[in-house]
Amino acid sequence: MMKLIKYMAVFFAILLLSGCQGSRPNFSAMSDTERDAYNAREEGISLEQYVKNRNDQIRINKKRMEEASIELDRRLSSYEDNYFAEFETIKRDIPDRQSYYFQPKNKKEPCKVYMAYDSQKDESSKLFWDGQCKNGYAHGMGRLIQKADLIDRWQLGIYKQGKTNGYCILNDILHDSLREGECKYTNENDNYVIRQVFNDNQNINIIYRSGSFGHGKIPSSYIETSPFWNKSVVYRRQYPNFNYEFIDNLNNSIAEVDFGFSLHNKNNIRHGWGYEKNRGRDLVKGEYINGKGQRSDLPQLYMDKADNIINEIKQSYNQALQAQSQAQLIKKQYKKHICKSNIKVDFMDNAEYKEICSDDKEMLIVRKTNEKLNKMAEERIAQLEKQRFNAQQQSEAQHRQQLLSLERQRLNEQRRHNQEQEADTDAAHFQQGIKNLTDQINNMTPKTYNVNMYHY
Repeated sequence: MMKLIKYMAVFFAILLLSGCQGSRPNFSAMSDTERDAYNAREEGISLEQYVKNRNDQIRINKKRMEEASIELDRRLSSYEDNYFAEFETIKRDIPDRQSYYFQPKNKKEPCKVYMAYDSQKDESSKLFWDGQCKNGYAHGMGRLIQKADLIDRWQLGIYKQGKTNGYCILNDILHDSLREGECKYTNENDNYVIRQVFNDNQNINIIYRSGSFGHGKIPSSYIETSPFWNKSVVYRRQYPNFNYEFIDNLNNSIAEVDFGFSLHNKNNIRHGWGYEKNRGRDLVKGEYINGKGQRSDLPQLYMDKADNIINEIKQSYNQALQAQSQAQLIKKQYKKHICKSNIKVDFMDNAEYKEICSDDKEMLIVRKTNEKLNKMAEERIAQLEKQRFNAQQQSEAQHRQQLLSLERQRLNEQRRHNQEQEADTDAAHFQQGIKNLTDQINNMTPKTYNVNMYHY
């Protein structure tokens, strides 16, 4: 009876469903006009009113999208508008480059040399020029050396009217900073490569900045690299109060982010529009507000702007490398002259003066760099080995769990089988017991006779 009721319920459900499907129109086979007519009939309005309502809604939605897009663009552009307005204010307070000329202490004849700042503010400062003099100014190839209580540096170049004529090398020995490239000393930017070494007895760090650099009124555009960044590259356009930054990790095998572009405020916190691509994931676009990101549909205009900035920085980078090559040629020619054994000076310690002829310091930097790279490689190998070991341990643990699960299933199946056998055996014993009891009862029942057989 229960089965009959169940079959009848299924039967009526099928009929109900088939009836609903049969009444549903086939929209894919309809024309646009037929669909509009059907929808109008469903809403209980005329076709003309339905079409008018639909078009009105389309216009409203389009207007809302346009307003939202305008509001988004206004909000995104406001970051740069505010930055550039502040930059214009800052520029007004930045003075033009001043011309400072000083007489080297080792020259008796007039031989003025140009300095980008007033070196005489430091009473301990002493200037030496090892080149020629002409018309009262330093002239030709030579090196300007400055010594002070907290200063130890030199500048090498080809001088004219006391200034380097295009290219130079500036070595700040005390701060381990080496600059190679242009030295025009105008209000325009110079293209050069600067290497900054942070060196102590236990560790070494090196950062290269290659590009176009100014003194504040024009932004600097450069690429930043390091031998210890595992091939990551940073592109930066630097203003006094903010910067554009593009991080390229595509060649970094261990980075979690492939690349990202963003604006940074004067505190170097991401604040403005940007995008980021995490490894193995889709590109995420939007904006950062005081370092916190939120997604938004970044217009193509901003993606194109980012590409233009990146390409312009690349151009500055290439120009800096070319300028570096020219400066290094000057240094090569200079060393051919002063590194001869018969060349000696008396205005400073001659051994210190000729340190430029030795590669010992550069070789020390190379050795420490290689040692650190080897250590980093060993640590990376150890990390990979640990990850591989942990993965193997996890795999073995999972395998053991699988074996344990299979064994549990086997034991449960065996237990179930034994219980069924015991149940069958018990049932058989029970049936046999019933039979035995029945037989026993039958044997105990007295025999009866048919008394009707006998007649008296």
